[in-house]
Amino acid sequence: FAFIDRGDYPFSTCHVDNVIEAIQCALERGEGGRAFFIKDQEGQTFREFVASLANLQGLSIDKVRSMPYWLVSAIGRLFDTIGAVTRKDGDPPISRSMIRMIGREFTVNDTAARRELGYVGRTLRDAGLQSYEEPSARR
Repeated sequence: FAFIDRGDYPFSTCHVDNVIEAIQCALERGEGGRAFFIKDQEGQTFREFVASLANLQGLSIDKVRSMPYWLVSAIGRLFDTIGAVTRKDGDPPISRSMIRMIGREFTVNDTAARRELGYVGRTLRDAGLQSYEEPSARR
């Protein structure tokens, strides 16, 4: 694993409890045929997101290397080309699509869901992360 551009760019997440909350709001207040973006209340960078998940496992990201976006993009292009030429089954280890998703800002605007559905995103990041800890770690 290596960060792309140190992972210092905004990244939207949504805890599963907040997804359920949004579905409940849509069932109660939503109109058919509409789509909404949802996210957690708190913003974070991709690096902060990965660090919090690593911390749950007792790991540190302090020594994780970083590669510039242009280099990783070129590697993704190479793997995409090799896959197309060889017609090999399965996904390449890294692709341009994957790089665009995790190598640049990935944020959504949930204003419409909050305004029209009453979505709040009640599960905050720390509580959500604690819910992923193994039961033995919580004792």
